[in-house]
Amino acid sequence: MEHLFVRPVTDIRELEYSLGITFEAARRLVNRLEGEGVLEEITGRRRNRVYAAQEIVRVLQGPIDEE
Repeated sequence: MEHLFVRPVTDIRELEYSLGITFEAARRLVNRLEGEGVLEEITGRRRNRVYAAQEIVRVLQGPIDEE
């Protein structure tokens, strides 16, 4: 999960390498996070899909509160 705070837009291969897990384990992780609403597939493709942690992206794109 920490990976998503550094890279809120990611793919299965990136998770595989950065987390040091198998491709299949990364795919299962993405499927679980997608099912929980944490990740959303954003390409609409069947292969080489990219996923975004939309809530994190929204926070990063939001206005900065100035005091």
